[in-house]
Amino acid sequence: MVREVMKEVAGFAPYERRIIELIKIGTAATLKRSLKFAKARLGTHRRGKAKREQLLTAYQNMKRKA
Repeated sequence: MVREVMKEVAGFAPYERRIIELIKIGTAATLKRSLKFAKARLGTHRRGKAKREQLLTAYQNMKRKA
């Protein structure tokens, strides 16, 4: 719950915004690029996949609200 409140107040980190921009484009190549970018920033493949999925659901929620 604390993380959700902090995310609302502080917003996304710059690297997270870049991943969201890649997700917005929506092609297979940009989804792969977003995973590679997340993996480079976070260190492991598993963390990169988790972050990409987290930001994908956040983007879908933003689209739903708008």
